[in-house]
Amino acid sequence: MASIQRAVPVLAERECAIRVTDLRKSYRTFGSFDSRHKGSFSAARRYLGKLTGRGEGRFTALDGVNLEVRDGEVFGLLGPNGAGKTSIIKILSTLVLPDSGTVLVSGIDVVKNPRAALKNLQSVMAGNTGLDVRLTGRQNLEFFADLYGIPREPAKAKIDELIELSHLQGFESEMLQKFSTGMTRKLLVCRALLSDAHILLFDEPTANLDPVSAAEFRNYIRNDLAKNRKMTVLLATHNLWEAEQICDRIALVRKGKVIMTGTPNEVRAKVADVVNLSLVVANLNGSADRLVAEVKSVDGVLAAEIEQSPLNGYSTISIEGVKGLDYNAFLQKIISMNLQIRSIESSQPSLERAFLKLNEEAAN
Repeated sequence: MASIQRAVPVLAERECAIRVTDLRKSYRTFGSFDSRHKGSFSAARRYLGKLTGRGEGRFTALDGVNLEVRDGEVFGLLGPNGAGKTSIIKILSTLVLPDSGTVLVSGIDVVKNPRAALKNLQSVMAGNTGLDVRLTGRQNLEFFADLYGIPREPAKAKIDELIELSHLQGFESEMLQKFSTGMTRKLLVCRALLSDAHILLFDEPTANLDPVSAAEFRNYIRNDLAKNRKMTVLLATHNLWEAEQICDRIALVRKGKVIMTGTPNEVRAKVADVVNLSLVVANLNGSADRLVAEVKSVDGVLAAEIEQSPLNGYSTISIEGVKGLDYNAFLQKIISMNLQIRSIESSQPSLERAFLKLNEEAAN
């Protein structure tokens, strides 16, 4: 399969928070047990030993991934479940070793020097908090500050600062079991920031959050962490709308490969073979059918329809056309009918449409 990943200029080391080069990872797989081996651990172990060449194989999670995350940006790994996003996060977090390739965090190799790399990077995993529900929010942070070797007084000042940053004032003395999912997620970020790491990794950051909490947490990442605190954020998500809202750039991941990297606008522009226009006009006065016929006669117009508002007398013309639509001819048709144009808007294809089309191209 030919890759359509865009070539990007190599960043200077001081501008590159994360650099991933030709990253590969596969996992060993086994066949299923049959009923003859249920209930016996020793029988199951013997069965697994006989699987070589008879159901044992390898699943390729990452197949030559290349990424560069710039210092201070919010970068999204976007793809369906099983695309390889979480494997990238786990390798960056030193939880999983790659088969080959290099992964640098602030210029530090995460395989050769994991402890030094983790001083610059922390991960926030939604599924496993590691926090103690029998302690208060503050006590949890004090516990981890002690684990990190932070002296008591500096730790207290830092915890106060992080509680304010995360808008948890008034809740820090509550038992963790009383925290909402969104508040717990923010406390996890506080724990990560105790280490002075300037790079944060999120795996499905708004998973299991209600719509209000999810919007709040997206704003927290975009403004409090990235904009105000100047942190670098790498997040993995399959939520296209979420990626478009908070990411400076995204990498589309499919079956362990990066098929394109760019801003959301650049990704949409890649498949902008269709344009959509919306015009609001006045004085249509029963000429809707004529206007539709005139507009459809313009070279490049694929479809046109009109919606009339009984409240203000305005009419909205929606047009779909090819990328090379003759705008001059289109506007001349409107003007020739003595219509007053109140507004005109054009829109790009959605990120979802772009992703689906790029996936289709990559599969062929």
